Amino acid sequence: GTTGMIKENSVLIIPIPIEFIHVVKPRETLEEIARRYGVTVEILADLNSISADERLEAGESLVLPGR
Repeated sequence: GTTGMIKENSVLIIPIPIEFIHVVKPRETLEEIARRYGVTVEILADLNSISADERLEAGESLVLPGR
C-alpha cells in the first residue's frame, strides 16, 4: 500500500529549533549577521520571512537557528 507515503509536490514543514534572537545594530547587514553565526544569508532570510537582499532596520529582531 501507500500508507505513510509522501505525495509528489507536497510541502513539508520541518521545525528548526530556535536558539536565540539577534537585535540588529545600526548599519548591520544580513550578510554580516549570517557570517557571525555561521549560517547562510538564505537560511537567515527564510527563517525570518524576509528577502536575502532586504535592508535591515536597527533594533529589528532576527530569529537565529538552533545549533
